[in-house]
Amino acid sequence: MNYYQVVRKVLRLAGAVAPLPSLAGCSTAPSIALFGATFPDWLLCAGSGCFIMLAIHILLRDSKFREWLQPAVLVYPCMTALATMFLWLLLFPA
Repeated sequence: MNYYQVVRKVLRLAGAVAPLPSLAGCSTAPSIALFGATFPDWLLCAGSGCFIMLAIHILLRDSKFREWLQPAVLVYPCMTALATMFLWLLLFPA
């Protein structure tokens, strides 16, 4: 057996074993029961983050601070994600 055959076997084995930890999954999915249905926590936080970003946009639309938020195509989604993650940490601590 030469060096390349050994390396190829090791890489093949590593490729077969590497995905195994991701197959464990979660014990239970974190969810909230609303109106008889369960919703994932992240979905409610994402919706709330969008509403928070809409409120921030309304507050800043006539302000000089809006010029600081350029390019808006990048800043607004990042601020929405920040609001979403902040809500997640605030409402659902680990």
